[in-house]
Amino acid sequence: MTDPTTPWPPLRLDDLAREAVRAALGPGARVDEVAVLQSTPESAVLRLAVHGAAGPLVLKLAATSAGPALDLGRTAAVMRRAAAAGVPVPAVLAADASGRLDGVQHLLQEHVPGRPWREVRPLLDDAAVRAVHAAVAAVLAALSTVRPAGFGELDGDGEVRPVPLAEALRRRVALRTRRPAARALAERLVAEHPDRLGAGPPVLSHDDLHHQNVLVDPASARLVAVLDWDKAWAGPAASDRARVRFWDDMTGPGPETDPEPAGDDDVHRLHQLLWCLEHAFPTARHRADTARLLRSFDLPVPADLG
Repeated sequence: MTDPTTPWPPLRLDDLAREAVRAALGPGARVDEVAVLQSTPESAVLRLAVHGAAGPLVLKLAATSAGPALDLGRTAAVMRRAAAAGVPVPAVLAADASGRLDGVQHLLQEHVPGRPWREVRPLLDDAAVRAVHAAVAAVLAALSTVRPAGFGELDGDGEVRPVPLAEALRRRVALRTRRPAARALAERLVAEHPDRLGAGPPVLSHDDLHHQNVLVDPASARLVAVLDWDKAWAGPAASDRARVRFWDDMTGPGPETDPEPAGDDDVHRLHQLLWCLEHAFPTARHRADTARLLRSFDLPVPADLG
């Protein structure tokens, strides 16, 4: 396995790519080129040129030790459920979280041509921007039609073992919020504000909807794919609505782009703050957003967070 402190060596990534493609497409499949899009001590994302294929493929790799927070079998199952509901996602060709591929999780999917919404937004006129806003709203509406059996984390088949929403969020904080001070604040937030966790039935929640995970075709202003389903869970619809509203001009200025407008902005702020506490981006904007949201709930702003 890999050194726990450094990204995976390129030669190992090449070997894993070839093994994954042969396993999915047959022993005669040949990888002509491997481009490393991302590599960390626990995971990597590769773009592959496969001989004779109609277009590039994308291979996601992860150490088995990255579970349960990262389970690429679960990711694939969730993508299939989202696709069945009408959400545009890359087609999954193969996935496994058990480590059959040389002890590594993998997910092989088709590459979708397009550019992140963050990059495309400044290029479009007002009418095209409104079209993308409507497409994002349609994604939220489609996800709200997927009704898991209850709230909670999804297993490798995309199914849930239901628990009450407050308990589901408490477990989610324990799983994903690693910094002790941030985790303590998130746990306090969930415990002290049970009326602001979200109403309505459980739905399929992407939980990482932001500019970079929405691909748009610049020429047609068409939303072509929603990416990165690794954090998906069975949550309240307010969770994803809060995320998309948090990103500047991603979904428009008001609730007209929201398929299910929430009556209480405090619900959105709570889910936005849980997201802020989970992550530790070293930017002034992230620190300012975190501090502002903490103050809105009369919570302290630790020096290392705000």
